[in-house]
Amino acid sequence: EGTYRLVLTTASVRENRPFAASFTATAGWKTQRIPFATLQRSPGKLPGPDWTAKDLLLTSFEMAGPPLAMRWIELDNIRLY
Repeated sequence: EGTYRLVLTTASVRENRPFAASFTATAGWKTQRIPFATLQRSPGKLPGPDWTAKDLLLTSFEMAGPPLAMRWIELDNIRLY
């Protein structure tokens, strides 16, 4: 349970502002859909490239919480479409 983030690292992003989207998970299994159109980069000094997926290097899931808190997420059947 909690808020998580899908983070997509691409070769065209030279600064540490990858494309990302947040999502909320519940205690039970649930289908999560994160359209590519919802991916955003945090504001920065330089304008960034548009999302294309042509230079995707890494797909990761990020979770945050208070210090020493136990967090986990179970993922199954991940598809990019």
